[in-house]
Amino acid sequence: MTFECSAIILVILVMSFMTLRAGQPGNAVGCLPLVIVPAFHIISAKLASMLVKLTGLEPPVLRAAVDIFGLMIACILLGVISLQVKKKRVRVGYLVISGGFCAVLTCVLIGHLFS
Repeated sequence: MTFECSAIILVILVMSFMTLRAGQPGNAVGCLPLVIVPAFHIISAKLASMLVKLTGLEPPVLRAAVDIFGLMIACILLGVISLQVKKKRVRVGYLVISGGFCAVLTCVLIGHLFS
């Protein structure tokens, strides 16, 4: 899933850049936490191989833990960024859609690890 995660990161970064060029820096920053989950999944491959010797856990379990940690960080950043949104309806929509994307992506990545 490294290629897929790299593609997701690239698409989100391009979206963020295009939004920034359109003169909406707040929206561009709002897209960036979506990169965290796929980035942590890519990092988890290298990290799991190093941590296997220290913990004795299976690599898929360690990778899943890193993915969940990435989801936690992404959700915290989404919450912090959402505080800048004035309208409650827009804030809730941002949190539901962005948080849902991160949660579903994490479930798919973890499911792929154990399949």
